[in-house]
Amino acid sequence: MNASELFDELRAQYPGRWHRGHVRRWRADAQERGFEIGSLRYRQSSKPRTRRRPDPLEANWVEMLQCLETDPDQTARELLTTFESRYPHRYNTGHLRTLQRRLKIWRRQAVQRLICDTEGLTEDLARNPSDRHDHNSRQG
Repeated sequence: MNASELFDELRAQYPGRWHRGHVRRWRADAQERGFEIGSLRYRQSSKPRTRRRPDPLEANWVEMLQCLETDPDQTARELLTTFESRYPHRYNTGHLRTLQRRLKIWRRQAVQRLICDTEGLTEDLARNPSDRHDHNSRQG
């Protein structure tokens, strides 16, 4: 019996119930029967993947950042619509998901910058504990 026949046999025992636990049981059962089962690792390299295509936003990313600094509440769709009208043959709705990912990263970095700017304030409060109210003494 080969591995595919064994898999079909086990699939018949558990119809419509293939999730991670069943696959593990199938793998364990196949190994006990002497079948060689390959690794579950899908990525063979430990190096992270790099871009496989040229960056479609690179040419105007600085200009997009300026628009975001001016109006940080705009959505990726609004920003893309603006740049579609400015550069009609360069951008289209196919770039929306890429721009959404970029805005997510930009917003995360903006929040981190805000936190770092307020760190000086929190350090001053930590140095002068008499200036702070003790929240534990109010709880009762």
